[in-house]
Amino acid sequence: RKDRPALVYGAYQMVWPAHEQLYAYTRTLGDEQLLVVLNFSDTAVTVELPDDLSPKTVLIDNYEADPVNGGQLSLQPYQSVIYELD
Repeated sequence: RKDRPALVYGAYQMVWPAHEQLYAYTRTLGDEQLLVVLNFSDTAVTVELPDDLSPKTVLIDNYEADPVNGGQLSLQPYQSVIYELD
């Protein structure tokens, strides 16, 4: 968090607010925008990425493989990932 002030001070906006398995949000501060996605379930989840979110760099991921494939985000059970966005 020290290296990414947007995680602490950035404006907060929910992504997929009605989704029952995912907790996802963006944090934006200046030119920095981050996407935080947490799968709190014991099953894998796949969602379509909104057009305005373009993951660029994985900052933190508790699994090896990048969950982004094309316009979809596929998270394994209990997977958490933080992306820097374009």
